[in-house]
Amino acid sequence: MQKLHQQFFYSMLKSASLPLLVAIYPAVFHYANNAHLVLLSSFVELCIFLAGSGLSIYVLLTLMSRGKFPQAAVGAILIIVFFHVYGFAFDWLRSMDLFQIEIYNFMPVWIFAAFYLALIIRGLNTNISNWICNFLIVVLGVLVTFNLVKIIPVEIEKSRNAPAAVAQTNNTSMTERQYPDIYYLVFDEAAGFEVAREYWQYNEVNRFANFLEENGFYVAEESHSGSIHTLREISTRLNYKEFPVGNEYFGTYNDAIGKNAVMDFLKAHGYTIIAYDERRTPYPTMLPVPADFLFEESPEENASRYTLLDDYKILVLQSTMLRSLLNQDPDLLHHRDMILFTSENITSTQFPSPKMVYAHLMLPHGPFAFSENGTITASSRSEYVNWQRYFENYKFFLTIAQETAKNILSATNGNAVIIIQSDHGARNFTHSPYIGYLQNYPEDYKTWIVNAMHLPDCNDAPLTQNMDPINTFPIVFNCYFDANIPLK
Repeated sequence: MQKLHQQFFYSMLKSASLPLLVAIYPAVFHYANNAHLVLLSSFVELCIFLAGSGLSIYVLLTLMSRGKFPQAAVGAILIIVFFHVYGFAFDWLRSMDLFQIEIYNFMPVWIFAAFYLALIIRGLNTNISNWICNFLIVVLGVLVTFNLVKIIPVEIEKSRNAPAAVAQTNNTSMTERQYPDIYYLVFDEAAGFEVAREYWQYNEVNRFANFLEENGFYVAEESHSGSIHTLREISTRLNYKEFPVGNEYFGTYNDAIGKNAVMDFLKAHGYTIIAYDERRTPYPTMLPVPADFLFEESPEENASRYTLLDDYKILVLQSTMLRSLLNQDPDLLHHRDMILFTSENITSTQFPSPKMVYAHLMLPHGPFAFSENGTITASSRSEYVNWQRYFENYKFFLTIAQETAKNILSATNGNAVIIIQSDHGARNFTHSPYIGYLQNYPEDYKTWIVNAMHLPDCNDAPLTQNMDPINTFPIVFNCYFDANIPLK
């Protein structure tokens, strides 16, 4: 009896190894050819997903075939192969242009064909099924082993070249150094909280506003920008002086940002300037940032750590039946990577204090493509510019802003200056390429901004509900440096 049990489990596990090998082979193949560029964790995550899917199909067919393991294994690999080559078949038939091919009419037929053929295989002779299993196990085993052999030396090299961990030091107390760290967070096109309440009837925004107030922020609910021009607003705030309004003054704004009063002042007081400046992307030749350290995009080796689907996973899955669920726009993926990378790494201890960390993220600014938790929901570029999708991006902004503030408060023990602002509100453009403009959207909403300041041990700061953001840094400098800068 014991020998029969052993044979039973041996046959079951041997047969199960075939769908497992077939399921993970595309992931192994693509990783072996891109191992220098992909995180091992991304490879492992994808293999777990594919292996689990393959084994689930095998178990289902085993139950349907009443324990005929070889037949279930052969049927399972047939379904798995159909799953992996779906994209190739779809594109090939479309290129033939014999009849209209769309997802809604092709995928059901493809799935039916896969399962129908798998069920037919249940009638195969057991000896033939065993022979097919043994042959394919050897072939797939050799292929997987060959690719693993290619991967191992690359992983050894990556581990040797990994940067050493930076020792963390808790030097965040203001009593242990002369000046506080300063974090200036600009979220592009974030409408003021009252706009969210009034126009979208979204009282959930109170959660973020309450979080800020409970953690010592002053929230200026009635604050407005002086214009709807991003560069003009940043120029004004970083130099605490007015600049003319108009696209013809871009050169003036560029010069004012490239050498601005705020960063010059802080450098003179021994500050290190770190910039996470995604804003440079639309103006690559215009915006010199006078920072000691500049991040314009998420480093390639870190990008996939913060996303459910990175470029490697998309490479493997884009030919499968899941292709319609994937967003394959690399610019959009990099954009999301940068947002998440900044939120996660903004308190990095590799930079000396005192420091000013300047972050400007294109959120909730278009592309309007995200859900509240950062999932990519847009399926076409026309949706990126549809103002009807703006508010979902806004919810993602609330999530990121709160998470970033939490990270800073935790890392600095609440002793850092933190400024959270938007450059302007939602502008609701009606010109091309924008579509779906917001109906009955008041003009003053376009300049109604988010403006919150955390100023520890600065109890006499002249903060008001309608404060002009041009006074942001004069208030900070007057409090911590006795700068006596006149307010506007």
